[in-house]
Amino acid sequence: MNRLCHYAEKEIRDIDIECFAKMNEPGYKFDYREWMLRSTPHINRKVYRMVKVLQKEYQEISKTYRDEYVNSKTQKEFAVNKFRWFYEKCRVELLTMEPNIDKLIDMLVIIYYGDKNNGVDFLALQKDILWNAFPKEMIARCTEKEIDANIDFDLLEKRHKMNVEYAKKQKEKRADRKRVVINSIEDSDRYRSHSVILTKEDRKRINFLLDNEYKKKLVRKDNVIKLKRILTMLISLSRKYEDTEKQSLIWIKKLDNVPDEITDLTLERLTDVNHKYMEKAIIFLGQMGIVNSKIISGGIKFKVKFPYCDGEKWFETDDYNKAGSMIREYFRN
Repeated sequence: MNRLCHYAEKEIRDIDIECFAKMNEPGYKFDYREWMLRSTPHINRKVYRMVKVLQKEYQEISKTYRDEYVNSKTQKEFAVNKFRWFYEKCRVELLTMEPNIDKLIDMLVIIYYGDKNNGVDFLALQKDILWNAFPKEMIARCTEKEIDANIDFDLLEKRHKMNVEYAKKQKEKRADRKRVVINSIEDSDRYRSHSVILTKEDRKRINFLLDNEYKKKLVRKDNVIKLKRILTMLISLSRKYEDTEKQSLIWIKKLDNVPDEITDLTLERLTDVNHKYMEKAIIFLGQMGIVNSKIISGGIKFKVKFPYCDGEKWFETDDYNKAGSMIREYFRN
């Protein structure tokens, strides 16, 4: 939708000949104040803070459904619905904070188009929220028409409740999609009931080891969180399988395309890291001396050489899905 913003700006510049002529002058810039503002209101702090929150959420959604490849029809439909819901949510949240829609649009225009005090953080960011949450209003602004200021706030409140409920259901669906079953654990009473403990010192050591690799420029910044999630999950699984009393290192099989066993896709669901990165991660952790791996028929087997660290518990659970959830929640981008 950023293309629409650029297209609209071009059309606005073309509205009269004088403006069109200015386009060819050195240093010409689109004058948002002339074409889109009706007034210059004081920026409501609550509105500004909410825009920052929504913009961050937009960037996360955009990364998932635009930057990363979405190939199936179902995924594309889900992406469309996700953006539609998100823009509806933006409209409701912002109008709830500032019910005067003319005033609200002026605030958003000032924020997104670079007011030196209020918009500096938004200059390089996409303006999709402004144009998609308020499409009719923005078109009206750019064609000098009046905005329909009759907002049905009862309907707005109803939509807000629906949005909250939708977000809750989507969260539950995401959790269900991430759940995995590992038969080699579930089929063994000892493994299934075995609680895994990770301490805050374990977590501290994981952070130290991988942050140090980044400082030495051996791993890219955008891969540090991925590696932390994967390593922590491998440690958790390793402790799930091992004999607690002996605390001996054991080999664990990671198989190729075997349903309900440890595979790259299983690890993807548990860590929320793309399955295509798993082999590279295990090789890199092997180069660090933390994970040993050997090729076997139908996959690899690995062994995690990570010492137990005493101290306060980070989490204790016999549920590897819950462990994955805790790991994803802590190691966030």
